[in-house]
Amino acid sequence: MRVSFFLLVQGNHFGFPFGLPGFTLGLITDGLKSKVAAYDADILAAAQLYGVPPERIRAIIIAESSGIPGAQHQDLDGQSSYGLMQIRPDTDRGLDPNLQGLSDAQIAQRLQDPDYNIQLGTKYYGRLLNQYGGDKDLASAAYNGGPGANLPSRNCPGQRRWQCGWDDDAHTIPNTGYQVTRDYVEKIRLMEGGLT
Repeated sequence: MRVSFFLLVQGNHFGFPFGLPGFTLGLITDGLKSKVAAYDADILAAAQLYGVPPERIRAIIIAESSGIPGAQHQDLDGQSSYGLMQIRPDTDRGLDPNLQGLSDAQIAQRLQDPDYNIQLGTKYYGRLLNQYGGDKDLASAAYNGGPGANLPSRNCPGQRRWQCGWDDDAHTIPNTGYQVTRDYVEKIRLMEGGLT
């Protein structure tokens, strides 16, 4: 079931159409919950401390690392993200003043500690949530696509860069640069809804 679940999450729209019956969604939700159950105490403590719904934290952990504390991912800019909530060393330095003088390798090691990673990732997400007036989609877009994702779109008036599907005013060139962020925001929203 875990392998099937992982493949569903990695697929387009979790590998199932939106009209899927609730029973099947319930089975997937049980799989989601079991992935992060070992971290529930840390998640609940961080949720309370930083004002982030625990279901949102769980959804981010599943989307970012599939619940694997030693997960590492190389981002498009060549930098790496680490741990359950996939934090970059440069982000970590901005959130934890105790890291002055530590190398990226030392910070990466620290980020693989589940409690530390959950605390830091939730602190960061909580700041984004406050910055964007409690809008979870905008906070998720910034968490995944960086702060530039929420700048106004030049090609789609009234939308953010990540929301616009086009890279030109004539709407003939697809905006593939933020496709991952559009998918991520939708994935987090759907997963959180299945975890409530």
